[in-house]
Amino acid sequence: MKKILISEYEIQRRIEELANQIDSYLEKEDSDDYPVFVCVLTGSVFFFSELVRKLKTEVITEYIKVSSYQGKVSTQNVQILKDISVDISNRIVFVIEDIIDTGLTVSKITSLFKERDPAKILVCTLLDKPSKRLVDVKVDFCGFVIPPEFVVGYGLDLDEKYRNKPYIYVFEGE
Repeated sequence: MKKILISEYEIQRRIEELANQIDSYLEKEDSDDYPVFVCVLTGSVFFFSELVRKLKTEVITEYIKVSSYQGKVSTQNVQILKDISVDISNRIVFVIEDIIDTGLTVSKITSLFKERDPAKILVCTLLDKPSKRLVDVKVDFCGFVIPPEFVVGYGLDLDEKYRNKPYIYVFEGE
């Protein structure tokens, strides 16, 4: 039996709220350039797609692919497999994550981007698991804070499986 942690309805409602919060934030910013929204592949694809579709603000979309997990365990070695190609200097950059637990992936990405002189780097995550942090990272926009359980669904996977579920559930094995 699956222990559903966050329903499809709750996810959709919260994404709508996050899009409104981000639009409100960007309305206050003094910038002529479109902000750059960077999807952290592969887990963030569902969240990223829904979020940018709900934004009223015009944005540029980009993608970065990283690797840091083997099965249910973080390797604590974040590798950049595909980098972004757009110039982010003097632009507001949003890093869009599916989940932040150790903080290592977001820390690596934001460090990489800081070298490119953006105006700001903001982090938006669907799920935040602060009890698992190994490094301190700032989360600017958060969908849900969750307990330290291994979750799958809505883009989150275990060895590339379970991503296509429309809800998020605690993985208890099969």
